Amino acid sequence: MKQYVKNLETGKIELHFEKDEYQALTAEQKTELKRFFLWSRFAQAWVSKSAKDHFHAVRIAEKLGFTGEEKRGERLSFAETVERKQERAERKAERYEQYAENAEKRGKAMQTELERYHGDIAFFTQPIIPGHSGSEAFARSRDRIMNRYHKGFDEYAKSEYYANRAEAARATAQSQEFSDPVYLNNRIEEAQANIRRFERAIAQAEKTGNQSWKEELIAKLQFETDKLSYFKDCLAKTGTPLEEKRVFTREEIKPGYLINVGGCWNKVLKTNPKTVQYESLEERFKGYKCLCYYADIKDLQIPENWVEETVQVGNPFVVGDIVVTTYTDNNRIADAFQIVKTTGQTVTIRRIRVQSGAPVPNAFVSDKQERHSVKLDRSGKIAVNGQHNYLYKYTA
Repeated sequence: MKQYVKNLETGKIELHFEKDEYQALTAEQKTELKRFFLWSRFAQAWVSKSAKDHFHAVRIAEKLGFTGEEKRGERLSFAETVERKQERAERKAERYEQYAENAEKRGKAMQTELERYHGDIAFFTQPIIPGHSGSEAFARSRDRIMNRYHKGFDEYAKSEYYANRAEAARATAQSQEFSDPVYLNNRIEEAQANIRRFERAIAQAEKTGNQSWKEELIAKLQFETDKLSYFKDCLAKTGTPLEEKRVFTREEIKPGYLINVGGCWNKVLKTNPKTVQYESLEERFKGYKCLCYYADIKDLQIPENWVEETVQVGNPFVVGDIVVTTYTDNNRIADAFQIVKTTGQTVTIRRIRVQSGAPVPNAFVSDKQERHSVKLDRSGKIAVNGQHNYLYKYTA
């Protein structure tokens, strides 16, 4: 039973074939293999192009008869990963610099012969006499020299191309971004967000009892923690203090406040123990509700005319009423629900069928019941505060 290899040092998938096994593959299998894998002379194996998401690589491996995973090597620390990347970039820069130098030499050699005739007008204007062997031989010689001269420009272009590649590789090797406080603070914030996300996912994996997923998440958490420490060390070397990210609390945020999430300002609709419900200030996104964690809030503003909402909205809905949501472009009914229970501030609804553009009373399409609050929308109309948008009373 063959197993594909997961190299923990590189993070890539390796497929090891015997020569006769590879030759036995069909042309279609070879094409699919080369789509997601590259042959490595160093590893003497087909190595996946992907280093993180191996879904397609594993799928191809399973199609080719690799039924299990074998782990080899040890996971590198983030510092070791960066060091190897810099070493590879340094070697690549030296290689490209040599390519550029060689191409320049070839270009110069190709153009030297014609440069010897610089100022010799006869060489360039000498007419060719058809049928004269000497004249035709001269024409062939001149054409050969001219062709080599033009090819010399191609070599100079190659030299410039390789020089640019060498410069880019040299910049990667020097890793000047690790001396940039702005870059480092952004990466630290990014790593902290990833750590929080993995911690939540690990807690979920423990609840579901998914041990393999939990182990994978723990490995990712360790790598992010290692990365965070590396960025903090680099920032300390620059002498710039770490910008501590402020995490807002539920007590600091009220409905109606403005919060900055993902670089955009949004209006707070509701605060929960762990999340905040908000909607965008952009007109095209209004009505769509989103959730974010308190740690995702970058900044907070209180509008000038903000007053805390204390008005209690009554519940005018009764059992049997139908509430609907419509498409914004043509006001056609998108979804319809029938109220099956009411309280002072909430209603319980069930989805009903929409036929010929109108809701059908008591034609329930789902046994699921949803409980929602009753509130005023932005224009002051009473509506049911649905999961994604407002639901309004239907009148035939």
